[in-house]
Amino acid sequence: MSADGHGTTQACPECDAAGAALYRRTSGSEANREDDPRKDWKCNDCGATFDEPTERERQQPANVRQNTLAGKLDAADPNDLVTDGGRDVVDPIPAPEVQSDGDPTDEDLGGESA
Repeated sequence: MSADGHGTTQACPECDAAGAALYRRTSGSEANREDDPRKDWKCNDCGATFDEPTERERQQPANVRQNTLAGKLDAADPNDLVTDGGRDVVDPIPAPEVQSDGDPTDEDLGGESA
């Protein structure tokens, strides 16, 4: 997150337009490459073509509803996010002992041993 809390966005290096104004042309495609076929990006506001957009501070917050999962993740402190779903990982349950014939013993299945 940036100092203002809005984050960063990609922008046109010529006119500073962001969002829907930027168009990434498909690599290897000849479609929409009449301006400069060597450039992968085009700005629909000013018509500039370029290799990579610049990155700048957002001028307004991203349009994320706070009651959605995306909004909650956006608002969360990165140090609070865990990859295990927030559950404590415990040792796995050991496999039951197996008789020499490959079948679990009665005791392993909760019965009494012979």
